[in-house]
Amino acid sequence: DSNGNDDNGVLNHDESNNHHLNDNDPNDNDDVLNTHNESNHVDLTDKQVEECITSINNTLEACTTLVDSIRLFNNLDNDRKSLMINHMSIKEFEPDQIIIEKGQIGTNFYIIMEGTAAIYEEGEDKPIPSMLGKLQYFGALSLLLNKAHERSVRATSELKCGV
Repeated sequence: DSNGNDDNGVLNHDESNNHHLNDNDPNDNDDVLNTHNESNHVDLTDKQVEECITSINNTLEACTTLVDSIRLFNNLDNDRKSLMINHMSIKEFEPDQIIIEKGQIGTNFYIIMEGTAAIYEEGEDKPIPSMLGKLQYFGALSLLLNKAHERSVRATSELKCGV
């Protein structure tokens, strides 16, 4: 259209050095992103786009380093590693924040990048003997088997995880 926008959900550039992200694709069934609003776009400056790209690249680099550091993934071919890395994000948790709650179905696999976490038995305030630290992971079994978590996991410090 006249603003340099495209209705295909892509990022465009106009004369005012603003970028526009449209999400007016009627074939998109994602109700979170597609509100079917006529003016459903976000105006971004060149600096904001650059910051976003830098953030994405830093996240991809951090996730690549993280995956390459975990022996569990050593036998994955590069295509599978790339697929996994492209679906990862970095999440941060505060001390005492519950990350996994016993009884919930697993939806994520967590790899600790920084900080510590503890595994708790239901109804207990004390962690079972093992603490989790850098490059240790949790949530895999429940995720892979699509079953409920058998224990809760809580951050014991500021915690950053690749998820």
